[in-house]
Amino acid sequence: MAPDFFLLPLSAAERLLLCSDGISGMIEDREIEDILERIHDPRDAADALVQAALDAGGRDNATAVVVDVVGLVHDDSYDSERQRASLEDKLGARP
Repeated sequence: MAPDFFLLPLSAAERLLLCSDGISGMIEDREIEDILERIHDPRDAADALVQAALDAGGRDNATAVVVDVVGLVHDDSYDSERQRASLEDKLGARP
């Protein structure tokens, strides 16, 4: 099985959500966005996402981790190609 992975420069994010398909497959993106914007505490936001997925039927395991990114200094030196190659090397995905 090939994992999905995405590179995201953290200076471009304020909040990250890592979740299982028990969250993303049970509730619409707009509802996820609403919960993440409305609930300021990351732990409470993760709990609300799990509860929303359960309320929607909970047909799969529902796991959410919400991380607030704070204290980053703007940095234009981010090299996404170098980062992607590094990640592929670590995952053994490069020829």
